[in-house]
This record gives sequence, C-alpha cells and structure tokens, in this order.
Amino acid sequence: MFRNLAANLIAHERIETTNEKAKELRRVAERLITKAVRLGDVAYTKNEDLKPADRAKRLHAQRLVGAFIPRFGTRLEAGETKKVDLVEKVFVDLAKRFQGRAGGYTRIIKLGPRRGDAAQMSLIEFVGALKGKDDDAKGPAPYLISIDDSTRKVLSIYRNWDEDDKNEDALVHVIEWPFLPWRGAMPIGTPQVLGGIAAAATGALRALLDSAHINNFPGGMHLKSGPVGGQSVRIDAGQTNEIDGGVMQDDIRKTFMPTPVNPTSPVLFELLGYLVDAGKEVIKTTLDEANDNGNVPVGTTMARIEQGMVVFSAIHSRLHNAMGKFLKVLHRLLATYLDDEQVGRDRRADDL
Repeated sequence: MFRNLAANLIAHERIETTNEKAKELRRVAERLITKAVRLGDVAYTKNEDLKPADRAKRLHAQRLVGAFIPRFGTRLEAGETKKVDLVEKVFVDLAKRFQGRAGGYTRIIKLGPRRGDAAQMSLIEFVGALKGKDDDAKGPAPYLISIDDSTRKVLSIYRNWDEDDKNEDALVHVIEWPFLPWRGAMPIGTPQVLGGIAAAATGALRALLDSAHINNFPGGMHLKSGPVGGQSVRIDAGQTNEIDGGVMQDDIRKTFMPTPVNPTSPVLFELLGYLVDAGKEVIKTTLDEANDNGNVPVGTTMARIEQGMVVFSAIHSRLHNAMGKFLKVLHRLLATYLDDEQVGRDRRADDL
C-alpha cells in the first residue's frame, strides 16, 4: 500500500489520504528522498561527468529506491497521460530541490472529516510543490459567477481568493454545521435534526422555571385599620402592601393573604420528559444497549461502547471542523475591515 502511495506522491507531488496514512507516508517518503540528497551533486550530475566511484555510489542508491517504488508512474497533464520515471525524478528533480535541506521535505495539511465515514483527511505534499495555473493538481481558479436564470447570460464574475494568496485558495462564505453526512449538495444540519426538539424543550423548561418562581413569590396582602373601600394594589416582589380593613380586625393571621397563584402544571413535566426522550432517540446508539443488561459478556459490552463512541466522535469531529472554519472566516473579516487602532480603541473602551 505504501509503495503505491509513495509512487503517487512522487509522481504528483501531492496526494490526499487519511491522517494516519499521511503520517506514515511522510516517514517513508522522506527516507527515500534522503538517500538521494545525501549524494549531493552526484545525484543529478550527468553520467559522463562523474567518476566511476560516484557512478557506482549513485547506482547503488537508485537500486535501493527502485526496490521500494516502481520504476515508472503516470501523471495527467493537459488532459493527456504522461509516463514519469519515478526514480529519475527522485534523484534529479527532488534531490536538486532539497539540496542542503536537513529533512522536512514534506508537509501535511489537515482537511477535516470525509463525508460518509467521517475519516479525518489530510493533504501531504512536497515542500515547494509547484502550484502554477498550468498545474493539473490545482484545477481551475475559484470565481463567483452570477448567471441570469432566464437568459443564461453572465451577470458578474468576482475573484474568490485573497489578492495576496499565490495558491488561489477559495474563500469560505457558507459554513455547514453537519449533524449527519448526506450525498446531496448540503448535509443534514444540527438545527434541522435537533432544532425543533431543542426549542420545544427550552420553552417547556422556561415555563417550569417561571411557574416555580411565581409559586415562591415572597409577597402578599394584609388589612389595615380604617374605612373599608375598594383599592387597586400593585404587589412587588419582596414586599407586602397595606389595604384598608375593618376596625375590629386584630389578628394578622386573619388579615394576611399570600398571593394566589396556580401550582406548577404536571403537564409541563411530562412534556419536558417526552422531549428529552425524543432527543435521545434521534442519536440512539449501542451505548444505550450497553447499560440495559448487566449479564452481557465484557467483550460484547466493550464492542457496543466502541461502536457507539464512533458515532459521537464523528458528530463532534464534524462540528469541531465547522467551528474551525467559522473562526477562520471571522479572523479574515476582522483582519480585512479592522486596523490596529480600532482594535486598541475598542479594547480600551471595554476596559473602562
């Protein structure tokens, strides 16, 4: 497997694979490049200009590299398949590029989870890999194009990368918060799956808290001596109000009345419990089954826990990746529209 991965990396100078494979491929590829770099100028000097000892030294190194990777590979250039001598590219192109560099010939760029199985993906490439407009690995430059739906005419074309970005990486404007991966244009987001349940549960919980606060309202009314008449009384929390009462009223327990309120409705408790159970059913995994029966063998329980954690890890990974994209967009907007003076002035205002 790593023979083919190393061959593709040398041929294309960048490939996309999982994080674990990229880390192991870096170790394999850099060892191959090191065998050529250690030769110095001998690696890319013509045979007729080399001494017999240097020729033998380079031939030995080429055989070591050729024993691990295939001699030839293919690469798509300008729509045509081109045959590439991989061993020659290692000793001529890559050895010359990395001459004088003490390791670190590759870099890994994390791309986030892959749709479908949520496997963490990475882009591994050689340092200094060409990314010109004619490079087939780069593809077309990102533009935002507006087209009239009826006439099919182009209305506008805007550049969708940073002006100072030589790689012409597309700017992110829409951030997905995927809860479940999907094969369509957009995944099923967290608000679509849990938004309604979360809003209803929040409303039920707030109603319960409001009812509890009203039941614990520390206020009431009591009679005071004087002529009896109609009064309009406003009761504030933490105080009592006096109203006119009869002359013969002498017992405070007979004249005081707490604020009459309805008790907390049990329907709200039932509704909140139903919504919580409905939310659990949305993402029910084998973790719930692990606690149902205590007589299950340990191996089966561990397998259920591991399988359930895969689901939760995938959801958290997708949301973590979305948050990372959001922070990058926020950083780009702040760097574009704010200067150091504005940031310092806002900070001083907050301190005051």
